Amino acid sequence: MAYTILLIDDDRDFLAEFGKMLADTYNVVPAGDGPTALSLLKKPNEIDLAIIDQRLGGDKGTDVIKALKRLKPELVVILLTGYGSKEAAIDALHARADEYLEKPAHPARVRQLIAEMLANKVRSQDGDIIARAKAIIEKNFDKKLTLANCASLLCLSPKYLSRIFKQQAGIGFNSYKNKIRLQAAREMLAGQQLTVDQISHALGFQHVESFLRVFRKNLRTTPTSYRRKFAPAKRPAN
Repeated sequence: MAYTILLIDDDRDFLAEFGKMLADTYNVVPAGDGPTALSLLKKPNEIDLAIIDQRLGGDKGTDVIKALKRLKPELVVILLTGYGSKEAAIDALHARADEYLEKPAHPARVRQLIAEMLANKVRSQDGDIIARAKAIIEKNFDKKLTLANCASLLCLSPKYLSRIFKQQAGIGFNSYKNKIRLQAAREMLAGQQLTVDQISHALGFQHVESFLRVFRKNLRTTPTSYRRKFAPAKRPAN
């Protein structure tokens, strides 16, 4: 699905030309001024990135950016400026623009920057999703938590969550869940007097055999051997 770009400029010819340049790759939504852009954002929309000119008739692009960011803080914004200077960079920074381009901007540079900004946005969003998924696992590792359960809580498809979890975390969903389970198992074996069966049940394994298999596969030992090695020795009764 193509990304949607909000293009804001009061120069109709530039708006049409710039929009045409991007139309083969993106959905382009034009706006001739700040109020029009703001009204578009107030309605249901799929806008991913905004490109705005610094000079919009009586308005400054940086002022409009501030208003856009108040409405949609996660919106990626590129400021177009007709002059390149330290002052322009500072203005863009203060307005919370994500990047700025000097006019006239070369089409290849524009396309490259848009692609980079959208890729960064996707990585950031995916990172937030994985952080939330990990938090769900860490709070529910002792329950019957499946990939489908977690995906449903995040309003995602299991296939998508599985793919980005492996990409971002470097480990599969189930492997991460077992990693958290085994951390708890080691603490229980070293510090509590629960039986292996009781620990297996407490960690949400359906069968103790499954717990033993996962434990041996990941730690290269058995729960009983681990306990003998790491549990503190009992002190003799006085």
